[in-house]
Amino acid sequence: MFRHNQACLSVENLSVNINTQDGIVHPVKDVSFAIGQGRVLGLVGESGSGKSLTAKAILRLLTQNKNIEYNGRVIFEGQDLFKLSPASMRSLRGRRLGMVFQDPLAALNPVLTIGRQLRELFTAHTGCSGGEADKQSFAVLKKVGLLNQERICRQYPHQLSGGMRQRVCIALAIALKPSLIIADEPTTALDVTLQAQILAELKTLQQDYGAAILLISHDMGVIAELADDVAVMRHGTIVEYNDCFNLFDYPHHEYTKRLLLASSLTELADGARRYNDGPATA
Repeated sequence: MFRHNQACLSVENLSVNINTQDGIVHPVKDVSFAIGQGRVLGLVGESGSGKSLTAKAILRLLTQNKNIEYNGRVIFEGQDLFKLSPASMRSLRGRRLGMVFQDPLAALNPVLTIGRQLRELFTAHTGCSGGEADKQSFAVLKKVGLLNQERICRQYPHQLSGGMRQRVCIALAIALKPSLIIADEPTTALDVTLQAQILAELKTLQQDYGAAILLISHDMGVIAELADDVAVMRHGTIVEYNDCFNLFDYPHHEYTKRLLLASSLTELADGARRYNDGPATA
């Protein structure tokens, strides 16, 4: 694990406790990991393992729910995020901390145009004028490969395809060149072509800005494509933590071995399906 002075983000013994009528539930328990600047940490595990909840806890997106409490420390650029005021956290989100949510349609405001949402990000964090904000909005949409930026800025989220909405979410996450990007299942429900494009954009983000990336996925193929290090999560805990090459070549935990086997079987099934479908013949 990285030493604190090398890490952009250091999560130490993070636990999430939820008070319910039947008692306290612990969906995330003593999770620890670190991400160095310019590196990608893959957080993998099956659905329900606690990956997304860990991300939301890091960004303190659940603090308004009085039944949810956090323990541990989240050190970002030398600050413990759990000790910051709500106003300080709001100033960090979007500016120094970017988030690509799992469902872009739910993440985007349905009653505001894409241009309005981008403009508000720039004006709120940089204080620039509306005209300058629009100019920067066009630039960041171009950065993620979206053409005809003026038309897109006039549209609402439901008027865009799933791949376009995901690119808009990435644009919102990278617009202010944050130090850390949390990407939660950024390629879910996308076809293989769009998935490859999204992964290429995340790689470019890492290379151009030197951003640290927390890549959350259940797809081991996506993790192999992008991650430098991997943390395997099961039942709310980290069961294995290693660099990507060692984890794929020499997995230690039985659960990690099963994830890799399941991923291999899925790839074989997808390959067979594409072969059997084949090109149509006359």
